[in-house]
Amino acid sequence: MFQEYLHVFNPVIGLVVNVSFQILIMRFILPDNVVKSFLISFAIGLVILFTVEAYVYSAMVKSAADYISILTVNIVTYFALGYCYSSFLGFGESSIRTRILRELHDSERGLSEKELAKRYNAKNMFENRIKRLIDNGQLVLQNGRFYIKSNFLAAVAKAIVMLKLMIIGKRSEFD
Repeated sequence: MFQEYLHVFNPVIGLVVNVSFQILIMRFILPDNVVKSFLISFAIGLVILFTVEAYVYSAMVKSAADYISILTVNIVTYFALGYCYSSFLGFGESSIRTRILRELHDSERGLSEKELAKRYNAKNMFENRIKRLIDNGQLVLQNGRFYIKSNFLAAVAKAIVMLKLMIIGKRSEFD
C-alpha cells in the first residue's frame, strides 16, 4: 500500500527535493546564478524520482508495461511541476511589475514617475538584459554581433518551447 502512495506522490517528492536543493545551492554554492541552481536541483529531483520509481518497481509485483506507463506519467508530471516552478522563479526575477514594486519598497523616499521611466525605458532594459546575459556567460559579443556562448542554453530554450507546446498548446503566450 505504501508503494502505491509513492507512485502517486513521487512527482511532488521530486519537486520538494528540487526546491529544497535549489535553496541550499543558492545560499551556499551559487548565490548569483538562479538558472544553474535550478537546473542542478531539477536534475537532483529527477534522480530522486527515478530512484523512488526503481524502489517501487522492485517492491511491487507489476508488469513492466504498467511500470513504464506509470513512470512515463510521473516523468511528464515532474517536468510540468518543474516548468511551473521555473515560471514562478522567473516571474520574481524578470517581471517589471515585481521589480518596480521591489524598488519602491526598498526606496525610503519613494520614486518619481520620471525616475521610474528613466530606469525602465526600452533602451535601458535592453542594455541591462544584454549585460546580464554577457555577465552570466550566456552571450558573447564579437565584431559587433551577439552569439550564444553555449549550445546548452539553446537546448534549454528549445525544451521550454516544447514544454509550452505540451502544456499550453502554443509556442508562446503571444501565438
